[in-house]
Amino acid sequence: MKTKVNLKACNLFLVCLFIFSTNCLLIADTPTTIKTPKGSTVPDTYLTDEASQSEIDAWNDWATSTYPNAILIASATRTYNCHSYAWHVSEGGNRVWIGSSTYTAEDIYWQDGSYGEIASEAAATKVSYVFGNHSAVTTPSSGWFISKWGATSLMKHAWNDCPYDDSQLKYYAPSLNVIHAASAPTIFDNFIVAVKKWTGSLVPGATVTLTKDGQVIDTKTTANTVPDKGTAKFSYNLTAGTMIIDVTKSKHFPYEGTCELARGIGELRISLHGGVTMPYDEWYEDTYCFNAIVNLEYHFTLRWTLVAEIAFNDFKWEDRRFHWWNFSGTMRYYFPLKKWKPFINIGPGLYIPDEGSIRFGTKIGLGIVYSITDRINIEIGTDFHYIFEGNKEILHQNQKMSFQHFHTGITFRL
Repeated sequence: MKTKVNLKACNLFLVCLFIFSTNCLLIADTPTTIKTPKGSTVPDTYLTDEASQSEIDAWNDWATSTYPNAILIASATRTYNCHSYAWHVSEGGNRVWIGSSTYTAEDIYWQDGSYGEIASEAAATKVSYVFGNHSAVTTPSSGWFISKWGATSLMKHAWNDCPYDDSQLKYYAPSLNVIHAASAPTIFDNFIVAVKKWTGSLVPGATVTLTKDGQVIDTKTTANTVPDKGTAKFSYNLTAGTMIIDVTKSKHFPYEGTCELARGIGELRISLHGGVTMPYDEWYEDTYCFNAIVNLEYHFTLRWTLVAEIAFNDFKWEDRRFHWWNFSGTMRYYFPLKKWKPFINIGPGLYIPDEGSIRFGTKIGLGIVYSITDRINIEIGTDFHYIFEGNKEILHQNQKMSFQHFHTGITFRL
């Protein structure tokens, strides 16, 4: 490996012997394949045989005697080198030798975006000695690194107290795998940002900031516990355009992405509901009966929606059960709030009893919607139905009547 010769700290003959013995011992080693966190193959990588015990002892003695202020962390070994330790072994990888015949094998770790270059040591986890062909990892102690010195020892040392050219250092931190929709509605739907490592694990405690037109919309931290671990959920009321997503995490390369916001005009949703029906007329027995409802919603503006409803309503009279079907068309208004979305609705309908004539009526209701994902909502609501008189009297089913729906359901965006 390329080295910096420090005449004040080491013996020139020993350094040259170290370089010569390291390079010669690599000749018979076996090529192998390892991957960066983003899945790129690291070139010029080998499985290497171990040195003899006498060589190991000599290299340990050389490192500790030549650099007395450095701290020996692990014994000398030919099974891995500085690039391997910094970029692979310290992250849980196996022992390999990276860059046995080239000076740029480790560059793939930042060239493919697995790591990003940052300005300061304080925010970094990896260090590249640009002119020394050397890699190190940072420590909590400012200015102190841990690195493997070729085939010699794994050492903790000051940044400029090692056998490598320290005239230019570059700092790197792991990049984040941030997952979010490329487009999203401008209102009412949760916008979910998931933050992962490129190795797959979720990252809690990352700060996610949404910005639009230069104004910060909201800032949240990714959750620490399942089932939402590593995710941040947002709800907003915005105009169409580009929203910027910034994600930061200590000791990680910051992420910046965009999402195109589109008006939720022309959206179709279907919802399935169930609940209880409470008649207000004494001639129906059993205060509470059941209902089943299917709604088709058409969102033609940001806040206004047309809803077509088909509902089955069960009632009881003496020993008989009766049902009413209702087909209603209502106009619904959503209030422009964030996470919970209240609404009101009103509209006419047709009411069909199991015996008797088809009747006209009307309904008025209110409810609230909670977004689980950008496609699935939970809805809770209640509706008051008023049915006008019919023209044929069969078991009182043609008199004026009214009843109340209490229902809950799930809504799917088509």
